[in-house]
Amino acid sequence: MLRMNAHQLLYPNPTPAYLCQIHSLGSQTVEDENYRWDGNSREGGGFIFQYTLAGEGSFTLDNQTLPVRQNQAFLVHVPGNHSYRYDKRTGEPWSFLWIRIEYEQSQPYYEHLLALTGHVFPIQAESEPIRKLKQLCLELNKKKDKYEIALQAYEWMLCFTRWASGDERLPHWPEPYIRVAARIDQQYGEPLSLEELAAEAGLSKHYFCKAFRKLTGLTPMQYLRNKRIEQAAYLLSSTDISIAEIAVQTGFDNTSYFGKVFRSLVGRTPTDYREDRMQALSGRLRVMP
Repeated sequence: MLRMNAHQLLYPNPTPAYLCQIHSLGSQTVEDENYRWDGNSREGGGFIFQYTLAGEGSFTLDNQTLPVRQNQAFLVHVPGNHSYRYDKRTGEPWSFLWIRIEYEQSQPYYEHLLALTGHVFPIQAESEPIRKLKQLCLELNKKKDKYEIALQAYEWMLCFTRWASGDERLPHWPEPYIRVAARIDQQYGEPLSLEELAAEAGLSKHYFCKAFRKLTGLTPMQYLRNKRIEQAAYLLSSTDISIAEIAVQTGFDNTSYFGKVFRSLVGRTPTDYREDRMQALSGRLRVMP
């Protein structure tokens, strides 16, 4: 069974190579175990972003396979040595949104994004790229010329870039909390205290904790902890620095405690995480609230 609300756009020839083109986009629900796309067999070019609304898909790259669950997405360039499919053994349909964009500079843009996100990554339903993609699916029911469509494609790409760069949340934060987040980003390896962070915000410790948690879903010290673990995961997967030194660089004065916190948040020990090359598909780790 397959349910689809899709748009495939045909452009008049010749279309300027520099003009961003939406090749296709839409929403789809699949229950057919034969549903599968092979990246090497696809014609044309550009990149595909696909986001799981419900259920689960399976993504394979170079003989490594990852699930793509609810609130996860994958990013691929076509053609490419990847495939994705529906696995009926998951027991429920796979529902997703997708967009495929083609234009002259798609390869360097895709490589820039891939360095930020990896091929498979978490992204929340309320994030700007997902909200914009849903809106775009609705708006393309209206008649538009190729320039209007290109403008909307560029807008979506920019909001996705902002999200992938980690900048989406900050412009909407009050200035005191932007200062605190910037300090944590710069000094996560130092022994920052709650008193110092409250002073950075210019607020009392009690009010700062309460307001910060309301804004982010985390206490200030949990936010700092998550930032430290995200950076530790990056160093584990991209360097040969010893685990003890990574613990020190990310603000932990005790290697044993670092291992305990890492395992509680990531589900694996630092050693297992380093040895498991599957995280190479997933880009930089993000610890969600």
